[in-house]
Amino acid sequence: MNNISSVKTRILQYIEYKGITKYEFYKDSGITRSVLDKDSGISENNILKFIAYAPGISLEWLIKGEGEMFLDPDNDILNEPNRPYKRVVVRRVPLYDLDYTGGLAALFQEKQKPLSHVSVPGLPHCDGAVFVTGDTMYPFLQSGDIVLYKAMQNNPESFIWGEMYLISIDLEGEEYVSVRWLRKSDNGQDYVKLASENPHHEAKEIPVHRILALGLIKASIHFNTMR
Repeated sequence: MNNISSVKTRILQYIEYKGITKYEFYKDSGITRSVLDKDSGISENNILKFIAYAPGISLEWLIKGEGEMFLDPDNDILNEPNRPYKRVVVRRVPLYDLDYTGGLAALFQEKQKPLSHVSVPGLPHCDGAVFVTGDTMYPFLQSGDIVLYKAMQNNPESFIWGEMYLISIDLEGEEYVSVRWLRKSDNGQDYVKLASENPHHEAKEIPVHRILALGLIKASIHFNTMR
């Protein structure tokens, strides 16, 4: 019994060394609450729970009181409080080459083979990613950057005004793809205003029916160097 009581004393030393509260310790370790405050010893089951909670602890120190508290006292990883870490979802988003797919409108209309995939921790749902070309959004985006988008319906009621969009429009029978800010037009609900970040590019108002495809930009990846 004395040996078990000594084990409880050393567990209290561990808690003090870590700078954590007993409440946190009980919650994270699963050890029976208030057991450390009782005059009695600690059960073998609770000792096993403590060993699982603190895998870096020295069993020789815990049981016999000999040696260092940790197996490797110089290892900062072992000296870190044992906390549960939040799991981060990592999604694989297909990366497309618009030249290969035949444009944004064709990409949205039928399934295409991606050039590669992009993975970013914590990324919201995205339908695809493409490389940026041109300087309409400079310096916010530069040519060669990657934008990740969610495909949207060509319906003004679904537009999120003021947000950045990857947009394809019919320009005299040819498809023109760019990244622009989507804003309300002064010409009424049948038009939209496509604004640029680059002051050298003027805003352009177009009829909604000329929009072939558009995707809401959810994230972007900037490259400082190409190699």
